[in-house]
Amino acid sequence: MQGRAGVDDRITVDLFGRSYTFQTDTGIPEANRAAQRLVSEVGEVERRHGGPTPDLPRLTIMILAALNMAHQLNQREDEFQAFIEQAGLRCERLRRRLDEGLNRLRDLHRPG
Repeated sequence: MQGRAGVDDRITVDLFGRSYTFQTDTGIPEANRAAQRLVSEVGEVERRHGGPTPDLPRLTIMILAALNMAHQLNQREDEFQAFIEQAGLRCERLRRRLDEGLNRLRDLHRPG
């Protein structure tokens, strides 16, 4: 989320009782949305594993959260690709039906 300098382009993320301020080049609303998603996923990992402990340090929680988010992104990309493929097939079927209909209309309007 780093980008051009400017006080107005900064967001603050609170994790593990600390505040982290970053510059953003994606715009404040989008950066805040991404930060909230990270905070939410970190909170979910903490709930599942009982929070930071000597056996599960903060860095490990952050890595687990990042892996979970990457997995979710992969799933969305797979779903999107399947949607695009399905939409392409449906468009092709529709194009063929339209072509058939136009050919029938041409046949009806031919003299003879």
